[in-house]
Amino acid sequence: KRRDEISREADFYGSMDGASKFVRGDAVAGILIALINIIGGFAIGVLQRGLTLSEAAQTYTLLTVGDGLVTQIPALVTSVAAGLIVTRAASKNNLGRDINLQLTSRPQAGLIAGPMLIILGLIPGIPALPFLTIGFALTTLAFLVRFFNQRRETAEKKLQIEESKPEERPEDYLRVDLLEAEIGYQLVPLVDAKEGGDLIERIVQIRKVAAMEMGFIVPPVRVRDNIQLKPNEYQIKIKGDSVATGELQP
Repeated sequence: KRRDEISREADFYGSMDGASKFVRGDAVAGILIALINIIGGFAIGVLQRGLTLSEAAQTYTLLTVGDGLVTQIPALVTSVAAGLIVTRAASKNNLGRDINLQLTSRPQAGLIAGPMLIILGLIPGIPALPFLTIGFALTTLAFLVRFFNQRRETAEKKLQIEESKPEERPEDYLRVDLLEAEIGYQLVPLVDAKEGGDLIERIVQIRKVAAMEMGFIVPPVRVRDNIQLKPNEYQIKIKGDSVATGELQP
């Protein structure tokens, strides 16, 4: 995997170097042509046509700027093509999937480029239809991608929370305590500390005495109420089997 990543990075930087040299050369040539047009037009206007300096500067500068814009459009197309070539050099996916990933991976780019194109479309003298169409399309796409990304992130967070919860096992419901003491409802105050009950403390003391004097540890005793017993009845169980029952008089 690491070798493949290094190979793709090498292809990426190699393609970028060649494409950037081509685009840079085209841009430099466009700048030189614009300067030559300005100087040449200024000289022709003053020397041959007899225009004043301000008239020649205004006329031929505007013509040169217009010609420069026309020549830069192919340069822009070439830059886009170079970007596609560079991206394809470092990817194994098909072109459609690459374009989809580039457009949907970062919706912030669409939220910036879309409004900028809309603003350009509102400037007088610039064709409004293509800029407004592309601008609204990019903005809408960016908002949709952002919305679906947020929904996916929310769903992933919920899934992570659900996966982090401890798994419930059927064995937990079938677990049987080693020692149990079940009591009727009238004996519950013996267990409730708020009502002065100290049965739990006495059981703990008995376990301590047994451990110190007899040398063995009595397993913990689970005490719970059982409405199926008589009000004053109690029941002792070992591993779920009843071994002793009795009644306590209040």
